[in-house]
Amino acid sequence: MSLALLFMHDHGFSKTMQFRILDNYKVKLFSFVAASLFWFMVVTENDYQYDIYVQIKPVNLPKDRVILNDLPRKALVRFRGRGKSLLTLRFSNEAALELDLTNVTRNKVVVVKDNMIHISRRSQDINSWHVLSPDKVLVRVGRLAKKVVPIVPQIEVEPVIGYTQVGKVKLEPDSLEISGPAKFVRNIRQIYTEKKSFKKVKYRFSGHIKLQPLPDSLRLHLAIHDIKYEVDIQKLLEIQIEEIPVQVINVPRHWKVTPIPSTVTLTVRGGERLLMQLSRDDFKAYIDFAQARKAGSNGHIPMIEAPPEVTISSVRPQRFKLASERRTSR
Repeated sequence: MSLALLFMHDHGFSKTMQFRILDNYKVKLFSFVAASLFWFMVVTENDYQYDIYVQIKPVNLPKDRVILNDLPRKALVRFRGRGKSLLTLRFSNEAALELDLTNVTRNKVVVVKDNMIHISRRSQDINSWHVLSPDKVLVRVGRLAKKVVPIVPQIEVEPVIGYTQVGKVKLEPDSLEISGPAKFVRNIRQIYTEKKSFKKVKYRFSGHIKLQPLPDSLRLHLAIHDIKYEVDIQKLLEIQIEEIPVQVINVPRHWKVTPIPSTVTLTVRGGERLLMQLSRDDFKAYIDFAQARKAGSNGHIPMIEAPPEVTISSVRPQRFKLASERRTSR
């Protein structure tokens, strides 16, 4: 037999052996899985006892009360029942120990009883149970309070040179409700956002920002945990607003007082889009006559009221005289 024929014969024999071993392996694996499933079905139909940790849930707390202390998170319970039901309990949250706090308005030690264990309908093959620990739970209860507080942004903005921020950082919402123990709620005046900084910006921008969390020890609940913010950036512009009437206030009825001159010119700075929408009607200039009489006759500086997003660069003239005369009675 040639070397080539010998090689082909050996190669064919080797492949046949591999197929037989593979078939053998599949048969054995199938037999093992089938036997395991049969064993599992038999075993889980038997009754056993097993110790399982279940969640402790306070229920029926009066609406005007709040829990002030940390309660145990888990209770250790010994269950007896079908193996499959015990497995379900072990790997699910279908059982819980419910602490009934009905009518509890102050501190109370709740004695733990077996009838506090509640199991879902899917685990009806559990025959009995007994709570191993804890045997009692201390519950500290206080009065629940709620109030609405403002949100303060901690957002720093540095526009590009030649641009300016118009107005404050806008928040949506700009306030929120907090709730928790009354002794802590009353001390909260505002809630802050997290700190953020933006540099070299030249366009309006917005986003979401988280609120600074309160210490867990205060047990305060925030209605929301993040908010939307918006910052308006505009090109910086400076313009003049002319012929704004100057008014005189707090003038006695029998007096007639006239400012000289009668109008004022303002140089104002602000965002381009904002300034283009303003007119002299958006500004107010006035002199308080009662204060002016005390100040003497060296001229009187008018008070100026302007939109909050506008900066006043100059006022012309800076001082005014007042011409006053008594009204003639008829």
